[in-house]
Amino acid sequence: MPSTSSRSTLRGLATDPRTRVVGAVHARLVAPLARFRLERRALRESSLVTGSVPVDVSLTSHGDRLQQVHVAIESIAQGSMRPRSITLWLDIPETSWEPTPWLKSQVSRGLTVRFTSNYGPHTKYYPYCLERPDAGSTLVTADDDILYPRNWLEVLWSEFLQSGGETVVCHRAHHIELADDNTIAPYLDWTRCTTTAPSPRIFATGVSGVIYPKRMVCALRDAGTAFLDEAPRADDVWLHRVALRERVPVRQATRAPLDLTAVSGTQAMSLGAANVFGEGNDLQIRATYSSADIARLQAG
Repeated sequence: MPSTSSRSTLRGLATDPRTRVVGAVHARLVAPLARFRLERRALRESSLVTGSVPVDVSLTSHGDRLQQVHVAIESIAQGSMRPRSITLWLDIPETSWEPTPWLKSQVSRGLTVRFTSNYGPHTKYYPYCLERPDAGSTLVTADDDILYPRNWLEVLWSEFLQSGGETVVCHRAHHIELADDNTIAPYLDWTRCTTTAPSPRIFATGVSGVIYPKRMVCALRDAGTAFLDEAPRADDVWLHRVALRERVPVRQATRAPLDLTAVSGTQAMSLGAANVFGEGNDLQIRATYSSADIARLQAG
C-alpha cells in the first residue's frame, strides 16, 4: 500500500476548499432534482421495489429522517439490478408509526418494514443477523440519506461474485494508518483507499453501501451486542473489528472510492459528521481494538 505521505489524508480532504465547492453544488442542484424525480416515481410506480438478485438490503431510519428515507429506498428500487428484499428497520413501537404516502406506496410494492429494539446505527444490520441463524442470505447495508446510482447494486454484486462470495466488498473505504508508537493513528490521518486488493487495513465505510457474505452475518450474530459498550455510535468500526477477528477479507469494489450525494436536508446533524469531526470515531476505536487486533493490522 502507498505510504501516507503519497496520499491525501481524510483531514486534508475535509478542509480542501475544492471538496467543499463540489459538495455545495451537489447539495444545491443535484440532490433536490434527484429527490423530486424519485419522489414522483415512489408514488406513481407500480413495479416492485425488489428483484431477483439473491441479496437482502437492510437499512434503518429514525426521527425526522423518516420523512425522507423513501428517497434512498426508491433510488435502490430504480437500480439496474434489484435485491430480493429491502427491509427498513424502525426502533419505534409499531402502533406509533405513521407512514408517509411514499412509504405506503413502497410497502405495496414489496418494501418490508420491521420493528425492533434500538441498537443505534447498528439497527441497520443487527436485527437481520439475529433472524438469520443459518446465514441464509447475503446482506447489503445502505444508509437512509443517500442517493444511490443505478449501478450501485450491480457493481457490488459483480465484484462480490468475482471475489468468490466470501469477501466484504464496499464502494468506499479508508486505509487504516498506524502511528509511530504502534497504535492506530487518529481517524482523520487515515487515507482514502485506492486499490481493489483486500487487506486487514481496508476499512469499509457504510455510507456508500457494503455487501457482507453469509459467514460475516453469522459472525455478527455470534458477536452479540458488545458494540453497545465499545462502539455504540460507530457501526463501521465494529463491523471492521468483527471482520478482522474472523479473518474475513475486506476490499473496495473499484480503485477509486465512490462518494455519493446525500438527500437534500439530511446531513445537517449526521452521525458520520459527529464521529469524524467530533473525534467520536477515535474514542470508539480505542475502546474497540485490542493489542492483538493492532498486531493483526501491523502484519496486514
